[in-house]
Amino acid sequence: LAENEARDAHQRYCGEVQALRAQLLAEKEEAVVQLRAEKEEAVVQLRAEKEEAVRLLQVENMAAVTQLLAEQEEAVALLQKEKAEAVTQLLAQKEEAAAQQGAVDGVAPAEGGKEKDDDDAVMLRARCGALRCELESTQSQLASVTQAWEAAAQGRLAEKMAEAQSAAAAGRVKNDEEFWARNDEVHSLHTLVTSLRTTRLYAGAAGPGATYGDNRADGAGSVGMA
Repeated sequence: LAENEARDAHQRYCGEVQALRAQLLAEKEEAVVQLRAEKEEAVVQLRAEKEEAVRLLQVENMAAVTQLLAEQEEAVALLQKEKAEAVTQLLAQKEEAAAQQGAVDGVAPAEGGKEKDDDDAVMLRARCGALRCELESTQSQLASVTQAWEAAAQGRLAEKMAEAQSAAAAGRVKNDEEFWARNDEVHSLHTLVTSLRTTRLYAGAAGPGATYGDNRADGAGSVGMA
């Protein structure tokens, strides 16, 4: 009798252990599923936050570049205006001085008039030369800034295109339209590069990979799918 009771107790214990093990396994699987879902949700949220942050940064960059280009054009126009005004002023002063000299002395000797003209010409050339040097220096500095902005935007654009190719190769994107519909940054960068290259201050070469966009809109190319 005691042996039977011991055997029954052992069987009950084994059953309880198996039931507990099954319960723990089920809870473990449930926890794994829940953690995986939470992880995927967190990844989606982080990706969305990253894309939003990049979009906001791109908007700020576009605004800054637009302002910079406007300031460049304004500075060049101002220097050209000052140069023209200086030339006009010097010519007016020359004519006024000649008229006053003629009124006081009558008809000036030809040799003296020639010397006066030579002095005015030297002063005029010196002033024009100084303005020309100042204008060229400013244009050179502004062109360097423009090319630096273009290079930075071009580099970021190349990174986004590499991501597009990788996504297409891995099968995460079904077609071009699906990819470009979710990548406004590429279009913004393409617009930025185009704007910088069309300014008259830009003197750089187009370089490799100068064309980007989607087949439907701005011609930025394709991720390699139909």
